[in-house]
Amino acid sequence: MSAGVLAALALLALGSATLSAVTGIGGVLLLSGLLVAVPTVAVVPLHGAVQLAAGGSRVLGFRKHIRWDVALPFMAGLLPGSLVGIGAVAWLAAISPSVLKALIAVTILLSLTVRPKTSQTRPAAQALVGGGQSEAATAVTSHRLLFVSVGMLVGVLGIIVGAAGSIVTQALLTAGVVKEEHIATKSTIQATSNLIKVPLFGFALSFDYAEYALPLTVMMVAVVAGTFLGKRLLGMLSTQRFVFLARALLFLVAMQMLVAEAARALDLV
Repeated sequence: MSAGVLAALALLALGSATLSAVTGIGGVLLLSGLLVAVPTVAVVPLHGAVQLAAGGSRVLGFRKHIRWDVALPFMAGLLPGSLVGIGAVAWLAAISPSVLKALIAVTILLSLTVRPKTSQTRPAAQALVGGGQSEAATAVTSHRLLFVSVGMLVGVLGIIVGAAGSIVTQALLTAGVVKEEHIATKSTIQATSNLIKVPLFGFALSFDYAEYALPLTVMMVAVVAGTFLGKRLLGMLSTQRFVFLARALLFLVAMQMLVAEAARALDLV
């Protein structure tokens, strides 16, 4: 890998981690950069390894805001979903590498069909402030099955396409988990997902991470720096701007990926 490509990946990792710490979205930007820089079969495992470092740093930086009542049901579905995904990824790659790229963009766009309830944000937290313990418990319980189900879906898609964070974002926004709580909780879920995914690629699919030791190290350092830069910027956003920016970024990234893949397909015709 040339010095120019390495520098570009470092800047992209820094930018994506900063965005992730501000909006909860940014990993897909790094994913799209890796799609250009490395072979398709290496994209998801490398993305997972870098995102493990990024997610771990966000968990550390936002640890006081983690919503464990939301994160734990998500995490319960991750392992079974990941095991299903690891069985499907080799089959999909054997059909066509383009399938992986198309699935990434389609997954993001589908997640945008669910509109967040911004007028009822943080229902459980608001109920607790008002002294309504039973109301808070009801708000969390009503979404628990959703969290477990989405956790399983995230496990599958995280292995196959590496872009499952968009699904988590929409589920958390729908449940009214925003700003610091959103970043902290999503990071906890994704760090757990990547902690499962990274060794699965190494043991089950024999992916050699050592071959990419230098770019991995550089990108990991960059994402940790981006996390703490983004944390300082997050306080400047209102809840409404946070939700709008998160959804706008999801749409733009997905469209860029679809357009790029369509252009590549037309060149082959």
